[in-house]
Amino acid sequence: MDRRYNIVLLLKETEKFCFWDVRLITHHIRKHWSGERAPRIVCLWDRATSVFELGSFELWPMPHPDYRDWWCKMNLYHPDLDSLRPFLYLDLDTAVLGDLKPLMDKILDEFPDDFIMLEDFNIKDQPSGGVMWFPAGDDENNNTILQAFAERGEEVRRTDVFLEKYRGKPDRYFQDFTDEIEAFRVLMKRVKKTSARGRWLTEVNQKTTLVCFWGKTKIPAGCRKADWVKEYVKDFENS
Repeated sequence: MDRRYNIVLLLKETEKFCFWDVRLITHHIRKHWSGERAPRIVCLWDRATSVFELGSFELWPMPHPDYRDWWCKMNLYHPDLDSLRPFLYLDLDTAVLGDLKPLMDKILDEFPDDFIMLEDFNIKDQPSGGVMWFPAGDDENNNTILQAFAERGEEVRRTDVFLEKYRGKPDRYFQDFTDEIEAFRVLMKRVKKTSARGRWLTEVNQKTTLVCFWGKTKIPAGCRKADWVKEYVKDFENS
């Protein structure tokens, strides 16, 4: 049986994200990919009304384009995506600096049936949804999430807190088996109702595959804080 490498993105078009972000991450996924067969990259778009094949990626309609802001991630649990599972999900504000195939191969070889999330970079054992692995055959848990959201909506502030409440902890965290994922910003101290101070990832090493931007600092703003981000963007814009 042929191994499938499916990667899913979400575009809820706002002032924060647009097609530029989809093209940026898609460029870098394909640039670093080592396999003979290219990954299938599907982006769910809240303005799509049918499926569009754009060469380097596909556009699919969001099953629920009305879900607001980060709650659009609830679309990832919808049965319309069953044909894509298993798949790797990436937030659009994720920088891809290396080959994703070894990471996906490791999951498919060792943890194919696990639902995997990031562990929050600032809070131990707190799930975070910037990068997720959705296994095939997890219909019961997916339906539980969708039903809970339909009944209770945005009862908590964060989608990952909602998932933990109604699904429980993920089967494992990415940090349990890889050290190739880093955060662009890690807080040194949390200060309520004020901007917390932290460190920026101004240098990356060769083993780093993914860098997660979060909060208000997206990739374009990162260009002002780290030269490697400037080069990351320039590589795409010159392609």
